[in-house]
Amino acid sequence: MRKFFFAAIPLWLLAGCAGTHVRPDANYAKLEPSVTARFAFDQQGWIYPLDESQIPWATAQLSRFGEAVGLYTFRLDLVKNSEGHTPYTEVERLRREREATAHLNSRLADGDTLLILVHGFNENYANARSHYDEFISALAPLPPTTKVVEVFWDGLEGSDADPLGAVRVSFWRKALLNSNLAGHVGLRPILNGINKSVNVRFLTFSRGAAVSLSAVVDPKYDVGLDPLPKPAPLDNAKLQSIKIGAIAAAVGDGHVNDKADALLTRPVDVISGIHTKDFATSKLFFPADFWGDTRLGSTPAYVADRMSRPWSKLRLQGVSFQSPKAHHNLGRYLENRDATDCFFQLLDLKQGACAPEVLVRTASAPE
Repeated sequence: MRKFFFAAIPLWLLAGCAGTHVRPDANYAKLEPSVTARFAFDQQGWIYPLDESQIPWATAQLSRFGEAVGLYTFRLDLVKNSEGHTPYTEVERLRREREATAHLNSRLADGDTLLILVHGFNENYANARSHYDEFISALAPLPPTTKVVEVFWDGLEGSDADPLGAVRVSFWRKALLNSNLAGHVGLRPILNGINKSVNVRFLTFSRGAAVSLSAVVDPKYDVGLDPLPKPAPLDNAKLQSIKIGAIAAAVGDGHVNDKADALLTRPVDVISGIHTKDFATSKLFFPADFWGDTRLGSTPAYVADRMSRPWSKLRLQGVSFQSPKAHHNLGRYLENRDATDCFFQLLDLKQGACAPEVLVRTASAPE
């Protein structure tokens, strides 16, 4: 019992990254003028339709047994319509994917910057949108050529109503998989379908880094969990540049490794926002690579080592968001103005300069 208790501590700490299902509202695709597109993906990376006319995901109640054991919860291909059928097939998914891509292309112009926002798995739909507001407020005013895309993904395994589903340590491992699928299966085909010359910028928090990284290069899966059929590599010449800004990135060797550099078809810059006292990514009493590697967002030495690797396409930089107090809160990160200004400047999202003390040095650089 004692061993279990201590092993559970870091996962409990990751409760800041876990909570409820991210199931979008029935009218989620009705956009405000400030948002160019909004994409939501279920647990296997399948894209939500624009409305509930065929798949009533926001109102349908699935099998209580299926929910309790976490087998059938909020997978779109298992939602029944009023006739008792499950209309969301692979053919339907591909149609919805093309529909989403066409919508995005219709709102882009050559020379735009596509700003893709990705939440962690600590947020329900409303909380995720609140975090996106925090990002946009910190960047304001955005130029009209910056087009905002909001991405939503589901990290929970069991039912919201299931008592075990509320025990956040129970589904951290599943959330690792779901985030990869959201980027790999869900978002990558849309990026491959963009037909305007644009620069792509990601802003992510916590496990949202896995979604963005999986969208650009295949992540490392546990045996037997790779998606089939395997999605095509990201290889779209219309994407002029790609930069990922990851605050409190809850990722590590599963995404930042030699194979990822070799698989990339183009350079990708990753700017990691690091805080050694982030209680979720540092795991406090345990190594940050224990039960799900989170070193990219918590361990400067890890980032420095990866910066010094002879990689030609996966290019890392680190920005220290250090503060005296432990937290795992996006707003608290953004309160660090020196770090935030540097972070956005490295992403080409704001003009400014980087104070030397917030930049992580490579492993070989002198102090």
